[in-house]
Amino acid sequence: MKTLRNILPTSNFYKNISILTLGNVLSNLITAIALIILARIYTPEDFGVASVYVSIISIAIVISSLRLNMAIPLPNSEEDAKQLLILSFIFSLLISIFVSIFIFIFPEQFLVLINQPDLSEFLWLIPLGIFLGSIYNVLQFWATRKKRFKDISITNIIRSTFGSLIQVIVGLFILGPFGLILGHFAYAFFGSFRLAIPLFSKDNFFNTTYSFKNTTRVLKDYKKFPIFSFPESLFNTSSQYIPLIIIASFIKIEAGFLFIAIRLMSLPVTLIGKSISQVYLSEAKTKIHNGEIYNFTISLIKKIAVFAVPLFLIIAAISPFIFGTILGDQWSRVGIIIAMIAPWHLLQIIVSPISTVLHVTNNQQIALNIQIIGFVLRVGAIVLGIMYFSEYLTEILALSSAIFYLFYLIYLINFTQKQKNF
Repeated sequence: MKTLRNILPTSNFYKNISILTLGNVLSNLITAIALIILARIYTPEDFGVASVYVSIISIAIVISSLRLNMAIPLPNSEEDAKQLLILSFIFSLLISIFVSIFIFIFPEQFLVLINQPDLSEFLWLIPLGIFLGSIYNVLQFWATRKKRFKDISITNIIRSTFGSLIQVIVGLFILGPFGLILGHFAYAFFGSFRLAIPLFSKDNFFNTTYSFKNTTRVLKDYKKFPIFSFPESLFNTSSQYIPLIIIASFIKIEAGFLFIAIRLMSLPVTLIGKSISQVYLSEAKTKIHNGEIYNFTISLIKKIAVFAVPLFLIIAAISPFIFGTILGDQWSRVGIIIAMIAPWHLLQIIVSPISTVLHVTNNQQIALNIQIIGFVLRVGAIVLGIMYFSEYLTEILALSSAIFYLFYLIYLINFTQKQKNF
């Protein structure tokens, strides 16, 4: 935290980051504690089915708003921001309706495609989950624009608490993955509901005048988000979740182990990476103008490495020996997987903040190309693994992901070294 203080530009900025970080810490702590309980209620196979549901929702959420939600904090005009908000809502609704129609007309074909017959009872939750998850993401960017960081933090805590409670309570009375899936749905429901309150009570959302002409103009002004940010995010998200879907279709129990391991390892990535990303982003443009971006980037990498490398080494060393005790004997495989994916997540926690330099310098096309490479590498490795090394799919995913983030890191270092004046 002292390292973060040294590079934060203002006390107000630090206060906002602290509020967001505190909310993330508490919500992730609740999630981690809940996982210990859930692992003793649900089976690895249940988590395997739930992992497919979560993967489908996560990929579809990226598609739903065409990433126009990311542009909401940018306009100087409040009316333009509301136009982006309503456009994001409309696209989210349209995508959810499309998915509903597809699942309603072709349910069997959809289940065959993902090779998950156990998901048949929960298909109706997929379009609802997509819609609410999309709305929650959109409202987060609106709350960011309005600087309601306290609301965002409180919402994260509320959704983690109630979502986890639902998963525990339902799991005690109903066998199977339904409680896990319903709890994930509840995360989005409570999050959307909580963030929607000030939109209607304070922001006069219904008193805004909308016109086709203004909507078309705003869409044109921010066309880079659907053209570049949308496919970049889609390839990034797909490269994370499609391998999980593929693994679940062949070895459901392994997907359950992998799902838990990734969720646990994502906690430090989320906590540290998000805060540092905002710090780096706030300083990057000035550093580029001053010709200092390379030194700033190297300095930040070193500061992250100072605490991240020992942390992940310790996690990798002890996890194979403790998770059977913490989660139960049937979950000992999780500890082994965590050790395998530690290098991947260590590199990700370093790369994630500094990757924003590509957007600051308007190099969205490069960012897209890198994500395409990541998608081809990771998904391609899994496909080849199925053909020749089907018993080592998790190991292949861990290795291919680590290779991708190492390549990404080397590229970003070289990129910042070549930057002069922006």
